[in-house]
Amino acid sequence: MAGGYPGPLRELMGIRIEEFAPLLPEERVRLDDVSVGTLWSDDLTVTDPRAEVLASYADGPRAGRPAITRRPAGAGSAAYVSTRLGAHGLPGILNRLLAAAGVTGELPAELAGRVELAVRAGGDGTRYRFVVNRTAEAVDIAALGGELLDPADAEDGGARLLPPHGTAVLRHAAG
Repeated sequence: MAGGYPGPLRELMGIRIEEFAPLLPEERVRLDDVSVGTLWSDDLTVTDPRAEVLASYADGPRAGRPAITRRPAGAGSAAYVSTRLGAHGLPGILNRLLAAAGVTGELPAELAGRVELAVRAGGDGTRYRFVVNRTAEAVDIAALGGELLDPADAEDGGARLLPPHGTAVLRHAAG
């Protein structure tokens, strides 16, 4: 591509990709934020002084080169991840980017990684939280508040314990 990758997004991202290289299935690249990349790695250059390097490659032929960047743009920002991050690396960078953007989730920190939460709203503004326990242990979901639609789903002697691999729906009235 004339001018290099990421093509029409170069200016927005504040980077230019010089080369991209596929990785063999057994190959890994380490980043200095302890993430591990697979599948490919890009050799990129930061072209805009406003672009911030969030992580660099820690080893291999790209050691010391930018791996993850973020550039402010308008009321937000644009981020670029130059390798495929696994299940351990992706949540870390996503949480960091979301926090920088002021985005917060509805799931209390003590439940993160233990339960899955989906939120839906009814036409009258009532909110419903669908909770799935992803662990083999009971999880206390009292921090989520709301009214249990079926108290048998998670009540245990007054506690709100969601059984292993159990589900519950919580209703939060509008207002």
